[in-house]
Amino acid sequence: MPLTSEDVRQQKFGASRYGYAPDEVDAFLDKLATEIDYFNNALLEAKSCDEASEDRVRAVEIRVQAIEQKLALLATRSSLASELATRSSLASELGGSYY
Repeated sequence: MPLTSEDVRQQKFGASRYGYAPDEVDAFLDKLATEIDYFNNALLEAKSCDEASEDRVRAVEIRVQAIEQKLALLATRSSLASELATRSSLASELGGSYY
């Protein structure tokens, strides 16, 4: 389980005759807890930005697919128009009408 800022703030140490100064330890733990909060918030913000970017990428991919479908349809229409023109030309050469 990851260490949280609350874990740091609630941590207590026993007193010893030659131990560290409690006020200094408490001040350091408060500073450490503040840093943990800062980095956790930065991580949440980065994840949020990442999710928003992924959403934008998905939207662009959908738009690209729609454009590709339209291009394929236009290519098909162009091919059909070309085929129709060729057949009409051949029909004219043969003295008739394709229609």
